[in-house]
Amino acid sequence: MSNYGRLRALDDILKERDRQDAQWGGPTGDDGNTEADWMSYIHKQHQQWAYGQNFRERAVKIAALALAAIESMDRKEKKDANA
Repeated sequence: MSNYGRLRALDDILKERDRQDAQWGGPTGDDGNTEADWMSYIHKQHQQWAYGQNFRERAVKIAALALAAIESMDRKEKKDANA
């Protein structure tokens, strides 16, 4: 894959993360989610992806949700380590 393709994909994922943060309250909202919540959100997007609805858009949403989950887990881990 060319760097352009990767940069475009990553840019779209980060833009989707910004959109999600604006919609759901950013870290404050994200950190209230459990691992089961994240799996449910990703599963919902995966179901829509599996039906061929906006394939690339769904892939970006899934990647952004996965990134949100990782960011949240990392914040919680850091908070627990500092407690």
